[in-house]
Amino acid sequence: MKRREIILLAAALVLLVVLPTSGHGGLNPLNWRYGLSKEQQYAVRDCIVEGRKQVDALSAAGRAQEAKELDIILKNLEGRTYSLTDNPMGYMAGAYAHVYSGVGLRTIHLYDAFFNIPKNAPVSSLPQEELLRRARLEQLSVLIHEYWHTNYQSAFDFGRPEGEAYQTQYKWLRLFGVSDGMVIAVVKDQLAKNNVTPVEPPPPKVTPKPPAADPKVSGATVCASYMSALQRDVAAKKNPGAQYRLEVTRAYAYDAKTNSCVGSHKMWASYNGGKWHEALVYYSPEKPAHENVGRIQADYTKKYPDLKWQ
Repeated sequence: MKRREIILLAAALVLLVVLPTSGHGGLNPLNWRYGLSKEQQYAVRDCIVEGRKQVDALSAAGRAQEAKELDIILKNLEGRTYSLTDNPMGYMAGAYAHVYSGVGLRTIHLYDAFFNIPKNAPVSSLPQEELLRRARLEQLSVLIHEYWHTNYQSAFDFGRPEGEAYQTQYKWLRLFGVSDGMVIAVVKDQLAKNNVTPVEPPPPKVTPKPPAADPKVSGATVCASYMSALQRDVAAKKNPGAQYRLEVTRAYAYDAKTNSCVGSHKMWASYNGGKWHEALVYYSPEKPAHENVGRIQADYTKKYPDLKWQ
């Protein structure tokens, strides 16, 4: 290869490294402006902090995968450098920020428009605190857009469609619950210019909770087991020459108001094959006993574990 061709190829590769990503523009190195004001530093910090709350919210909403993805993005954004820029060469209508590709550079350059997002909130009846929260999430979507650009693996990656970055930003805006306002309007406009149809995030994967146990059913189960336990208690009684049997004079039924098994029973006894007589009368059908379900469970769960006590 001729020396002149080699030089031209090297120059082209250098241009690939410093040319802007399309859409949000590039950076003239002479216009780097580090030194955000404290207020601007807090603005960047606050939108990332708001993103941390979204990690928990997404997880609680059944979006564990999205919560994990956002957590990774936020850790990346927390480790970056941020700069203020007024570079006219990098600016395009509606731009809030720009970056190089991820060829060793970690700085996200922010225009004044980024910090003005809270001031440009649409007229709404929402409380001021809620409007500010939403504005922080809109700012976070801008940082996520730029984070996406820094995932380029080499200078040759600049050919990836800008529509992907805007679709990524759109996805997170929708996951954050943003459906209107200036930021999403810019995103939709850029998607249209890139011939990309916005794709809504898939619905969350929510595992239905099992129906709550009906206390009436559980109580009725305990009462039925209680009668079986009483039968076993009587059958287990041992006295020389004696026989015993149980008579349930009123079947024990569950009463939800008192959380008790209501009923009555008798125990009959016979000695040396003689006449049966009442050895125990435990309440009566007219005035039944009220046996607390919790007490029954405590007394019999270990004694007769094969019976149902829940």
